Amino acid sequence: MTSLPEGFVAHSGGPCPVAPDTMVTVVFRDGQVVERERAKFWSGPGEDWWRWQSHNHDNDIIAYKVENP
Repeated sequence: MTSLPEGFVAHSGGPCPVAPDTMVTVVFRDGQVVERERAKFWSGPGEDWWRWQSHNHDNDIIAYKVENP
């Protein structure tokens, strides 16, 4: 993984690391950044971006930053 933007925490797959209603900005494996969504937005039946699908899936979350409310 390349260096992360300041304030981001690396995520290597697995359960969501914060409470479901926490506002987060996430970085996907393909470099896309999505700002200020509730953590639970990225977890759902069938697809869970917190839990990696594989090590080459573009939509896996590789880093997150908790946002102030």
